[in-house]
Amino acid sequence: MMIKKLLDKLERYEQQAYDGGYGSDWLEKVGEEFKFYIQKCVDSNIKPTIKGFEKYIDNIANKD
Repeated sequence: MMIKKLLDKLERYEQQAYDGGYGSDWLEKVGEEFKFYIQKCVDSNIKPTIKGFEKYIDNIANKD
């Protein structure tokens, strides 16, 4: 169920970005941020999680 909620949230963020005229930029940013999130985990020697990445994406969405 948690994964379905995350999927719904990501789709909502994507739709908001397309409605705002920056959908492609948003998708590119999510991809880049995934890489940065994983790098942060590697540097900090912590295990990446879906929940951790979700928080990372929420921060990006709230800045836009």
